[in-house]
Amino acid sequence: DPKTGNWYQPMKLPSELQEFLDDERGALGLEPEEIQPEQVKREGATPPVGDVEAVARAYPVVGDTVGGLIVRPDIPNQASIEATFGQDFEILEGIREIPTVDTGEVTSPTFVSASERERTERLAEEIKESGEIDPLILAVDAKGDYILEGSHRYDALRLLGITSFPAQVVLDTRSIAEAAPVTPEVPAPTAEEAAAEPAVTPELEELDAASEALIGAGVRLGLNEESIREGAKALARLDNQTVPEAQHVAEATQYLNPQFEVPQARQERFDAFNRAVAPEVAPAPAPIKPKTLPPAPKEVVARRKRNRTSVPKRSKQDVAAIVSAFATYLNSPTTANAMALTEKLRTEERSKRIMRFTNRLRELVVNEGLTKSEAIKQAADETLRGELPSVDPNFFQEVTNEVRDALMDHVYYVLQAENDLGFELLSTYTALSNALAGKPIPRTPGRRGGSAFTRLQRVFGGGAQPLMPALDMVAKQRKPLSDIVRGMY
Repeated sequence: DPKTGNWYQPMKLPSELQEFLDDERGALGLEPEEIQPEQVKREGATPPVGDVEAVARAYPVVGDTVGGLIVRPDIPNQASIEATFGQDFEILEGIREIPTVDTGEVTSPTFVSASERERTERLAEEIKESGEIDPLILAVDAKGDYILEGSHRYDALRLLGITSFPAQVVLDTRSIAEAAPVTPEVPAPTAEEAAAEPAVTPELEELDAASEALIGAGVRLGLNEESIREGAKALARLDNQTVPEAQHVAEATQYLNPQFEVPQARQERFDAFNRAVAPEVAPAPAPIKPKTLPPAPKEVVARRKRNRTSVPKRSKQDVAAIVSAFATYLNSPTTANAMALTEKLRTEERSKRIMRFTNRLRELVVNEGLTKSEAIKQAADETLRGELPSVDPNFFQEVTNEVRDALMDHVYYVLQAENDLGFELLSTYTALSNALAGKPIPRTPGRRGGSAFTRLQRVFGGGAQPLMPALDMVAKQRKPLSDIVRGMY
């Protein structure tokens, strides 16, 4: 107030009243009023701020539950991200688990009024009764993190003593870039020094990032990180180099994988690699889980399998059919094409059920001694009942996962035919993951990620219905795969 000098917080209306006002504005031909999100600092928050990989490691991807609550698939108020940051942001893929406080016990929030307390207590009770929670939106800038959207839910979770919550994590790229330390100027090298040193090219600048991405992929395959690093150093020494390059990391990952079949032409190098690393590198034994640890839920196990970088679970023909149907829909997003893709996925679900039925039937007859008629009835009850996928929130996520898996499997089959399952496979997986997350596909050669377009064009640019033009279009629109799937229905 310019007269009194007092500061006033704009009042946030109850959701029912806000919806009523939006309806009234719509009747007048006006757009719904855009509500600026509250920015609430997370209690005791001191997250690491750095590159995307560092932030991603600080906030792990969640399962289906966080803090004892089921995570709903929808993230409210997505428009607040662009309204706050414009185009200067990057979204981490997936929903992340965020600790409610970094240190100490969860404390109750403070309230500015009795009505605010009552409102938050009502929401806390609703969350407790439903056992579900919508993901919040957490922004990360150079100073730390804060709640961009969902501060009311955050306070309700603190009232309940919930120790962690699900959130979409958004990086304020401008803030982080502006806070980056300035490198002091270095005198220009003399002619003799320049001649002695190799030229720094854009390709070399992305080498470290590529190597780290390869190491991360190897770890997801179950390999020991230190073994990969030491193996890459050994291969570099075989090539009379002091610093390992990305191809050394990729080659070490192949050699350390017990399922890798060494071509005859590389047998001598493989033997030299084993002689070089055997004394100092031994594959790490599989971690022993405590007996008190409960088994992972089936849906979590399935998700872990989806995230691995390995041999496809579908046949080449099934993958081609799903990819073709998806390409047809993207190029012509009609209801008929959407249902054609759905039918492909429903057919796959039927096949899975028949396989489960056959396996269960064998178990009941051989292991449990049931007669064939009894076994058939019980196996059918256990494996064939239930509706086929339909349009519900879980189905949206299932379709998203199935389409993503089919596209990843297609990458594998194409590069397998060209005998290129090393570094190129992992790099193409990374490029596709970024595109499906709604990130524009880099085109400029020599810049970080600039070969992504070429790699995806190689895999998805052919066929009677090429997917690449549509994939590039939706990536430019920053539309993630989950939004595309929802748009089908």
